[in-house]
Amino acid sequence: MNRWPPGTAPERSHRHYNNEEIYIILQGEGEIIVEDEVIPVKEGTVVRIPPDSARRHRNNSSGDLVALVLQAHENSLVTWTMTDGYFV
Repeated sequence: MNRWPPGTAPERSHRHYNNEEIYIILQGEGEIIVEDEVIPVKEGTVVRIPPDSARRHRNNSSGDLVALVLQAHENSLVTWTMTDGYFV
């Protein structure tokens, strides 16, 4: 889990070689910037970002921005679905 205090933002964006990221906003408000698109986020927002897209966050609110950030190999949920499991 990530907690970003008010007024915080990384100096630079980052990308990944293989992993997509899924940001699940648990508390607060802010922005996720993907390439040149600014996405306003608040509690309940989910944002999926492909590996090669530049991304960063910005907490421009007066409270903490709390997010669960998941990384998984790109398209892994397409490859490994319910058909991969079985009942015993």
